[in-house]
Amino acid sequence: AAQRILALETRLAQPQWTRVQNRDRNATYNRLTPQALVELAPELNWNSFLAAANLQDVPAVVVRQPDYLTALAELYTLIPLSDWKLYHRYHLLRTSAPYLSSAFVEEQFDFFGRTLNGQPAMRPREQRAVNAVESVMGFAVGRAYVERHFQPVARERMDTLVSNLLAAFEVAIDELEWMTPATKQEAQQKLASLNTKIAYPDVWEDYSCLPISAAALVGNLLRSTA
Repeated sequence: AAQRILALETRLAQPQWTRVQNRDRNATYNRLTPQALVELAPELNWNSFLAAANLQDVPAVVVRQPDYLTALAELYTLIPLSDWKLYHRYHLLRTSAPYLSSAFVEEQFDFFGRTLNGQPAMRPREQRAVNAVESVMGFAVGRAYVERHFQPVARERMDTLVSNLLAAFEVAIDELEWMTPATKQEAQQKLASLNTKIAYPDVWEDYSCLPISAAALVGNLLRSTA
């Protein structure tokens, strides 16, 4: 199975653009309508794909590598379904491994951490747990921190400081001799549009739609992605 997955990934890699090509902003900006997608890669069922992504009414999308998309569509017709199943099963396990039992965690780190990246040891479990929660519920972690350790008066002081700075800028712009009246007006408009973000937001992110189970870490992460 590993040999078949490696062979498939090699074929997927070959038509991809180089790093130099990917830095070309003009070449990677290709705005295509859904009909143009069908013409570019007719082997793929774009109607089903866009509907599943809730993008059935999107007027256009940006395709970074048109050549690769064409090649990928052709590979879907050339490579057996059994190989695609192995490929997707492997990547499901690979991405889930850090959140499964210790045997999976160790195996995943031994290859991706030690072998590929030269990391001598895994981070402590507590750090990995905090990072996992913060990656999907960062505002909830921040809110708990603010409630325990941050005094509202500190935010008020910073808001006052920033307000004074903005007022000083407003006066300074009007006093600039090298700016024309029109330029000063634009600068004042830009200054007026600035928003201050000190310590924590006025409205917190709402996670009430995310079911959390203490017994289903992978399920929690999948639901958070959805």
